[in-house]
Amino acid sequence: MLKDKKKWIINIKREGQLPKRAFVCEKHFTNDQFDNNRVDKKRPLRWDAVPTIFAHKKLPNPRKLPTVRSVSRKSACTCDSLLLMCNTDANDINTSN
Repeated sequence: MLKDKKKWIINIKREGQLPKRAFVCEKHFTNDQFDNNRVDKKRPLRWDAVPTIFAHKKLPNPRKLPTVRSVSRKSACTCDSLLLMCNTDANDINTSN
């Protein structure tokens, strides 16, 4: 019985202390979870019924952490080498004018 109570609490997304009397609308149960064989046409829940129909938004999958990639020495540039290339290009432009 305690296992079923935990399923209910998880499914209805209630945290903390529950009141002694809590109600869940019949729209949250599938038809096979009701006792439909009653003469008086009442539809009580079966003893093992658990609410399963909700409009809860599913949580997105947690993002994976980015992988650390090593940079090869051939493709790695330092700021100094970039500045040197820029200065060289600027000098070439100035000398051609």
